[in-house]
Amino acid sequence: MHGQIFPKVDTPITALTVIASILKLVTGTAIDLSSVESVSQALAHHGYLADRGLATSVFLALTLKRPLLLEGEAGVGKTELAKVLASWTGGELIRLQ
Repeated sequence: MHGQIFPKVDTPITALTVIASILKLVTGTAIDLSSVESVSQALAHHGYLADRGLATSVFLALTLKRPLLLEGEAGVGKTELAKVLASWTGGELIRLQ
């Protein structure tokens, strides 16, 4: 088709593929959102060791493009997670207290 914007592909393009591609364009690095395990590994690569529940919450927030609300006692890592997510995704962290 003449003037086609997107090339024809043999495999379906999923929302995760599109999100990962956009994040790659914005950050200049590939961000793997294919599974909870890949998100957990990426957080660990950036120095944050998340349990499966937190990694699942981050995975869902990123793939569904929804906010992630964190609560907990002082010193448990809420701000550190925000810093790691900002660094990983190329986002800007604006902290209000």
